[in-house]
Amino acid sequence: MTGGLNDYDDAKMLKWTIDHPNEDFEPLDYLHTLNKTWVCDPGACEYYSSVGVQILALALAQHAGAKDWYSFDQFSVFPEHLRSNYFN
Repeated sequence: MTGGLNDYDDAKMLKWTIDHPNEDFEPLDYLHTLNKTWVCDPGACEYYSSVGVQILALALAQHAGAKDWYSFDQFSVFPEHLRSNYFN
């Protein structure tokens, strides 16, 4: 969490969720709507940004050879011996 990225805007996300109850806000949507100014220079501060986790997830999907986000088995990143600890 030292990338300097902003996090998504909770108020805007809440409004979007209410306005689009049957849709999912996908990882690329977060990247497209993100405030693209830096919180700090990368590596200069610690600031939680869930967008950093989404970038990691997209990189893992690319590495796994997924055609798109929905074809990526997100469960596959857990070691097999830990998978029984999770329901979905």
